[in-house]
Amino acid sequence: MTTHQTLVVGRSLSCVEAIQQLLSSFTQIIPVSRLADLEENKLKSTSLVILLHDLPEENGIARLKTLKTIFPKSHAVLVGMEIASEDVIQAFRLGAKDVCTLDDKIDFINRLKLIIQQTKSIFKPKRIQSVINSILFPEDFLGIVADATPFSSAPFHHFPSADLCVQVFGSFKVFINGATISHPLPNKARALLLYLLLHKKVPRKRLLQLFWRGQIEEYARNSLNVTLYTIRKWFESVDAETQYIICRNDYCEINQNLRIETDHQQFSTAYQKARIVEREQDKLATLNAYFKAYANYRGDFAENISKDDWVESERDSLRENFLQILSRCCQLFLEEERYTIVMNIAKKMLKIDNCLENVHRDLMFVYWKTGNRQRAIRQFNTCKTILKQELNIEPSQKTIMLLKKITG
Repeated sequence: MTTHQTLVVGRSLSCVEAIQQLLSSFTQIIPVSRLADLEENKLKSTSLVILLHDLPEENGIARLKTLKTIFPKSHAVLVGMEIASEDVIQAFRLGAKDVCTLDDKIDFINRLKLIIQQTKSIFKPKRIQSVINSILFPEDFLGIVADATPFSSAPFHHFPSADLCVQVFGSFKVFINGATISHPLPNKARALLLYLLLHKKVPRKRLLQLFWRGQIEEYARNSLNVTLYTIRKWFESVDAETQYIICRNDYCEINQNLRIETDHQQFSTAYQKARIVEREQDKLATLNAYFKAYANYRGDFAENISKDDWVESERDSLRENFLQILSRCCQLFLEEERYTIVMNIAKKMLKIDNCLENVHRDLMFVYWKTGNRQRAIRQFNTCKTILKQELNIEPSQKTIMLLKKITG
């Protein structure tokens, strides 16, 4: 007996999880939000495509148009929390099998179960790839297709050829032969080790200034020696044969004969490449480079190291680079009038720094352009309140002029 499979297309995790809970007893749910989520053999028995619809973030109507262009006979259902009557009419005109909301769960289950039982597989292997591309990159998304998955951080990648793999974004972790060292390391030792991993041949004097500033010199030197000893013993708990830290002639460094890979290096390389490519005015290559940098940013720099000046300084610097990546992507998508993506980027930026007036202004603009005038006005009021509370300033003339256009 063939197992029915249902493809759920959308980026709202809450909606996807709700659908999985409601339908998983009689159909296999395949959530789709990025190319990496799909495998051809999983699509051969797909019976139904569920398109999430929650304007302005999820435009199921645009996806439905794209799907029907590729597969006119496909069985698609538009699903959302609330769906406007005009969208319901348009969906049926475009050939949707049904339009459902998640507010009445019993009705939703019964209707979807009936549709799934009455439909057959709509996909043919030779056309799967074209369908994947059209679903994942509908007209409301990019307008251009980037190789990398946008706005989703990738899991940390362990390089088999590396002696040490170092993750600095999110929690600072060190992997030896693919395994992390479980033995705990004190905060000061973690910070010192991280500094040595990111810098070559560091003078002892520099380490004393960074980590024991203002301390009596004898006490500081003794503390440095104890901390280096602690790190050595930490490495020995996993590999007692390799010398990981070398100190000679008043310099300390990680053994330069070791092959070391860090996500810090990957992020910085991709970020610099994106800036170079952008000057060449290749939009697709620029987005790809920015996406690859984004994928390495799993969180702030060394979140599990606290109260250390150099770590906090590096954390702020990398966060600014990350915001610059988001800002440039936001502007590129604004030029393409891909307003759903702009909203997602802008919201993420404001979670990092809610005082970015230009980002509030971008949100106002895209809400206005997508027909949500009241939400645009509310965004202005939010911006005004935050700027007053945090910086004791008023919105700029540019923001006020945009508000006048919206309300005029």
